[in-house]
Amino acid sequence: MTAAGSVRVKRVYFDCQRCAAGTYAADARLGVESGQTRQARRVLCLAGASWSFAAASAHLREFCGLRVAAGTIRNVCDGEAKRVERWQANVPAATEKYRDTAGEIEFFTDGTCVNTMQGWKEMRIGVFTKRPLGQPATPDEWNQRHVPAAQARYAFAAIESADAFAARWPVLAGRLGIRQGRRIDVIADGARWIWDRVDLYWPAAEGALDIFHALEHVGDTAKKLHGEGTPETERWNEQARDALLARGYPGIEQRIQQTRPTAVRAVQRASLSELETYLHSHACRLNYAQRLAEGRTIGSGQVEGACKHWIGRRLKQTGARWRSERATRMAGLCGAVTGALMVIGLKYGKTKARDEPAKERTYALSQEFVRRFRAKHGSMTCLGLLGHNIGTPRGMKALKKMNFHKNICPKYVKDAVLILDKIL
Repeated sequence: MTAAGSVRVKRVYFDCQRCAAGTYAADARLGVESGQTRQARRVLCLAGASWSFAAASAHLREFCGLRVAAGTIRNVCDGEAKRVERWQANVPAATEKYRDTAGEIEFFTDGTCVNTMQGWKEMRIGVFTKRPLGQPATPDEWNQRHVPAAQARYAFAAIESADAFAARWPVLAGRLGIRQGRRIDVIADGARWIWDRVDLYWPAAEGALDIFHALEHVGDTAKKLHGEGTPETERWNEQARDALLARGYPGIEQRIQQTRPTAVRAVQRASLSELETYLHSHACRLNYAQRLAEGRTIGSGQVEGACKHWIGRRLKQTGARWRSERATRMAGLCGAVTGALMVIGLKYGKTKARDEPAKERTYALSQEFVRRFRAKHGSMTCLGLLGHNIGTPRGMKALKKMNFHKNICPKYVKDAVLILDKIL
């Protein structure tokens, strides 16, 4: 099988008289493995990483005229994922771009549940990034400033215990060229397993509790104090948020103490105590004003986006159940998928079933567009370009406050049009 369809090839089959093993010796020269060329395996992996294996089989037949069973796609994806796993672990080129990129080192980590043959299990995800510092900002500008896009990323995931997953962190940091003593900014939610292991492996790391996660707790407390959607709720929420951003734990603790005399009901008093206890456990990670002044990020959109799109979009499809080891390998394969380039397809795509030149031209132009856009902006995803996860209420809320449709997106649209104008 090739990317253009099935081709019959005659070649000599050799048997070893000693071990009885056999092979088509020409396959290595032709780039053929298990009956597929390298380009065919690439297409199968792209389809298998985008849809369920059954859907991938149907789509390949409809889009490309390739007739391939779902089981074959599964086996190819699993085999290539094993290769990716070995390549990442053993080949220096896998980490070369990260090592050579300048910028501040950030680490994000989180988890999401995946349905396996043994029931629901947590897949843990880690993302190392390098990002240039942004412009200094005040607490009032926290959701209006432009956060520079990460210039390099290294993501990994696995279904395994917290201890086993965290043990990877210092090993990968060493492979990425992060020397001991180099500043690492860790941004994550309040999960105890994360911060206990950050203290264990990187005791000198600069930690920050994800601001959206912290504000979610503040918002829940405001609702318990004053009810859902009332002016008093909105006012208390804004005052508490401003205190947290400007002064960290001392600011929010003062706001809590000021509220206690008016909290007469048990549920109100309990909500204040819960918020105080929770934020007190992260008191040293609430230094938002300092981070804003230094131009650093205060949100963990990188890993939340990975949980929702990179993992959830493929591994959490309806009815999907995975073997744990296969889910881990597939997680390393899913991040390669990008959106469809509709303009190129509409102008140069096939209008006849056997119009192979049109298909080849469409593929070539699509690859050229991706290369140029990525070279200019470093990413092809909304998360990478905007700095927030547009697929979550928190991310969308932050982007709306930044008026992203007018202030951010138009420049990307303009650059896309200019690139298309040059290559079409």
